[in-house]
Amino acid sequence: GKAGAIRVSTAGQKKGDEKAWDFLSKPDVPKKKKEVLKLPKGYMGYQFPPMKKIIRPEGNSATRPKKVRTGDAKWLYDCGITAQKRNFGENSEHPVTASLLFAKGELLRLRGDNSAALTHYDAALVMRRKMFRGNHPCIADCINSMAEVFRVENKFRQALPMYDKALEIRMEAYEGCHPSVAEVKNNLAMLSFAEGRYPEAQKLFEEALKLCEELLGASHPSTAGALTNLAGLLQAAGQHRLALPLYQRALAIKSQTYGEEHVEVASTLNNLGLLYKALGMFEESQTNYEKALEIQRKLHGTTHKDIATTLNNMAALYVSLGKRHDAKELYKDSVSMRSALFGVDHPTVAATLNNYAGLLFSMGEYEPAKDYFEDALRIRRKVLGENHPSVAETLNNIGLLLYTQGQLKDALPCYERALEIKRAAFGDMNPSVATSLNNLASVYHKVGHFDHAAALYKNAYDIRKAVLGEVHDDTLVVEENLKAVKRDKQKWQAMHGSSAFESANGSHGGPSDQNSASSSSVARNPKGQSKAKHAAR
Repeated sequence: GKAGAIRVSTAGQKKGDEKAWDFLSKPDVPKKKKEVLKLPKGYMGYQFPPMKKIIRPEGNSATRPKKVRTGDAKWLYDCGITAQKRNFGENSEHPVTASLLFAKGELLRLRGDNSAALTHYDAALVMRRKMFRGNHPCIADCINSMAEVFRVENKFRQALPMYDKALEIRMEAYEGCHPSVAEVKNNLAMLSFAEGRYPEAQKLFEEALKLCEELLGASHPSTAGALTNLAGLLQAAGQHRLALPLYQRALAIKSQTYGEEHVEVASTLNNLGLLYKALGMFEESQTNYEKALEIQRKLHGTTHKDIATTLNNMAALYVSLGKRHDAKELYKDSVSMRSALFGVDHPTVAATLNNYAGLLFSMGEYEPAKDYFEDALRIRRKVLGENHPSVAETLNNIGLLLYTQGQLKDALPCYERALEIKRAAFGDMNPSVATSLNNLASVYHKVGHFDHAAALYKNAYDIRKAVLGEVHDDTLVVEENLKAVKRDKQKWQAMHGSSAFESANGSHGGPSDQNSASSSSVARNPKGQSKAKHAAR
């Protein structure tokens, strides 16, 4: 699913452009928080004033070109920058020139040309620092957008201090109450989300949403963006029921604002498809995916990153529906498309490899599955770092593969490391943490360490009961596992006596690849071993 930056729209404002230039040179600091409900036209880089006229010197007058290539925004910005340099000098500093450089940088970033975007942001920033004293909002604009480039390139250490500086400037300029404050809080939340710091991300997303609702209104596109991002976080954290109404509300706003055939509508339909699948509502999931794919192909043709995401997610749904051959082909299409678009070492390529490996594993093709899991793990460690939740996901899947093959000693450290990462990212009370506890317990259960297994199952049960509810399928599964380990302990004691049990069950230094208990007492596989996940990233 896609979650992105909040866009603060200024479309529809009819005031003259001269007010925008006045604003660029003097920040409008409100006396009361509620006074800043609208942005001056052109201030935010995302909706720069439309260049209805391209001014160029011709004697002492300014004329409009006879033929304007209105479809080429980059060309229009180039014309504006050239005109400014002719009017004021090649190396002169002027607010309009800086704004044109910044706006062109925004366009280049949205087109994916990050290197060129950074060049233009830097030029605008240098110019604005010379023109404006102190911490001016225009300087924050450049810094925030540069941080966005670093974030999408996974250069998190470079992005964080820039976001912090942009937030500091905007908080000071607007007393904490302005849509641009919501924007940078949203972007900081996206960074925390990408690094797996979910509680911190949730707090920032909620603050951004509150500001958007108060300042822009409940039906504003930026409010829809904030709803989508918060829903995406809740979805990733396993809080599906809380995410659903947020997505539904965002979809209603986007459909009303943009019409039914728009990239934002398709993105939210895709996210809803993923959420419905997680809730076991497969028919609703397929309907939303098909609608999203239809819109995306109309807008983008046959090859696009959004199409690759929807294909990946549809493949996961087909796995759940038992359509494994169809799923296999969709995964191949998705990984091929993503590799062509982004290169091999990219998080989205790793996500599809992880999912494809999960499908092969479910079909009993263990060796190729292990190879693909290890490829996914290598990419995720390289790009996202050792402590990212996606690394934990793949470690869990490798652990399950090894467990299924009877390699319990090798499975154990995979499960333990996955649990460690998840606890650091999510805290203790999280369904994903409960899954790792359940999986870890199953290893100890299988080798006859019943007391240790029971304690882990009980911990997993308590989490799922608190977070998901007592009658949720996952809660019932781990409850049955807890009952099973208690029954197996009683059987062992009945067969061998309590003293023999204490000797066999006393050490928890780690299992061997052979059962420490007799095959008759623990031959049954505990239920609830987490299957290889097919959730898309």
